Amino acid sequence: MGPTITPQQFGRVRAFFDVAKLDGAKLITGGAAATITGQDGGFDIAPAVYADVINDMRVALEEAFGPVGVLIPFDTDHNASRIANGSDHGLIGAL
Repeated sequence: MGPTITPQQFGRVRAFFDVAKLDGAKLITGGAAATITGQDGGFDIAPAVYADVINDMRVALEEAFGPVGVLIPFDTDHNASRIANGSDHGLIGAL
């Protein structure tokens, strides 16, 4: 993962972690400023992965433009398709 491009974007992505927490998402890993040897003062963020996410949470619906991923459980193919198509933004999804 590369750094965020500006201090403003760095702050926006980090604020997104607060949004996820307020919505009830559970942080599995990452979600903090990253320290990279030789890159002091950069805008690096450790990739964040969230669980206990449902499709109407902002962390699932909005693009952070940073290293943020969510895990959304499903129990049928139909449910997986409904979840994948439940965004107005065409964000990436993977199985």
